[in-house]
Amino acid sequence: MAHIESHRLTVGEEAIHCGGCEARIEEVLGREAGVRRVKTDHETQQVTVAIDADQLGLDEVRAKLDGMGFRTI
Repeated sequence: MAHIESHRLTVGEEAIHCGGCEARIEEVLGREAGVRRVKTDHETQQVTVAIDADQLGLDEVRAKLDGMGFRTI
C-alpha cells in the first residue's frame, strides 16, 4: 500500500514567473516515479506535491526543483 504524503514547498526569489513556469514544473515533476499530484501557483510561489514516500523522498523533489532553477526555501 502506498504511503502518500502531501507537501507545500515555497520557491524563493519569485522564480516562478508565469503560467509557463507552472506548466514546466508540473510536467517535469509529474513524470517522476512516485509523484501522484503536482499543483504550482506563480502568485504564491508555492508548489504543492503529493508523493508516494515509499518511492520518492521530499529531498529528491527539492533537488529536482533546484536543478530546474526553482530553489526552495
